[in-house]
Amino acid sequence: MLFKNNISLSILSKIIFLLFAFNFSILSQPTNYVKKQGGICFRTDDDQPIARYTEYASLFNNYNQKFTFAINLGTDVITPEYITMLKNLQSHGHEMMDHTPWHNTFWFSTKLGTEYFQNHPGVHRIFGNNDIELKYDIPNIADAKRSGIVNINGNIVTSNDHIFANVPESNCYLYFPLLDTLVFIDAKTGWISDDMVEIKDYWQSPVNINLGQHQNVLFYNFHMYDVHIPKDAIKALAEESLRIANFYGLERPYAWIQPGGYQVQCHRNEIMQALGSDLGYKCAGIFPDPGLKVFNGYNTYNDNQFGMNFGDFRDDIWTLEHCKEYIADRIAKHHVVIGENHFTWGYEGLLGGWEGFLARTEGLLQWSIEKNIPIKNYTEWADILYNQIPDPYENIFPPLNVDLDENNIPDGYNSLINSVLDKNDGAPVLNNYSLSINKQGTICKIENLGGIEKGK
Repeated sequence: MLFKNNISLSILSKIIFLLFAFNFSILSQPTNYVKKQGGICFRTDDDQPIARYTEYASLFNNYNQKFTFAINLGTDVITPEYITMLKNLQSHGHEMMDHTPWHNTFWFSTKLGTEYFQNHPGVHRIFGNNDIELKYDIPNIADAKRSGIVNINGNIVTSNDHIFANVPESNCYLYFPLLDTLVFIDAKTGWISDDMVEIKDYWQSPVNINLGQHQNVLFYNFHMYDVHIPKDAIKALAEESLRIANFYGLERPYAWIQPGGYQVQCHRNEIMQALGSDLGYKCAGIFPDPGLKVFNGYNTYNDNQFGMNFGDFRDDIWTLEHCKEYIADRIAKHHVVIGENHFTWGYEGLLGGWEGFLARTEGLLQWSIEKNIPIKNYTEWADILYNQIPDPYENIFPPLNVDLDENNIPDGYNSLINSVLDKNDGAPVLNNYSLSINKQGTICKIENLGGIEKGK
């Protein structure tokens, strides 16, 4: 295009300048990066006694720190006094998480009336006055751990070739295509011999199932991770928890926690699809396919926040020193680690008993505060790890001069191989620390380093 006068050229130059300035202002806007700093989360599961939760919370309150607790809101333990305790925990900022109404994924009993679940797409049937049996998906034959031919007599399944020998208790489901029926084998009572098992219906009803008499029936055996429930059944579980929380005036949970035990175990993508957008859940803890709790972790389907498993460190049975060593190593590599305890499974299940457990917890709190180790709840860590943008310019290699657990090995290093830590001759930014070697070979070893940036 040609311009015939200086006015047009002047206008054009101003437009070009404004466009350039506008574009530059967009590119130069500062990004709110988060530091790739790992940390810890304290988690306790189940409807533990009021006195225990109160004493545990008091310890955290003294240090202005928070913990998370996974509660089964539908059980008979939930009394008015229990609700008062839960409200008190929430008022101090501790996070209540949804552990399903009755600590299982196949059934629950409701105290709020069954009308809500009439014709619910996730409900198999309403049994009696209060019991809700949830639907299951027919398992994929390709996922079966074994198959064979058996005979059925009521609730007894038999074979003639030791087909049930050495079967893990976690392979607790049998499916009979001829009967289009999925049944359950109880870990305590079901495994009778190498040739015989006693079965229950899928919902583990106390009344014996009776499948009749059948000869030479094909069966498939499934691990609990390979049996699934539909999205609407997962929704029904969460909807009941939300109904109860609302009924009692509790703050609703935003984290969903898979119950343990031999039963259907939900996968993180299933939880995200069922609870993420429609019901507003922000994260979850599951067992089958946990996600990496690290910055920039592999996250193809953007569902790692629904795979935040616990048990990274065991504050219930590990020594304080062991806990420190594990935590220091992982956070040096930019991990978030979640503790595990069920603090009233009898004193034999707590190292040092209840008093020893509290003392160990206080020691961890004091050490974490002293060493500036962040302590956050489930939803806070989920937001930081998976919703925020980590600083791409941060040096993620563990520094040689950080030894939070004071074991004389820099945190994050599995071992120093063919090398010794020299504290007098090194980079000034590392307090002159370096690794000195006296022969050729591997200098050190670091595994599972988190926070690596993708691309060049």
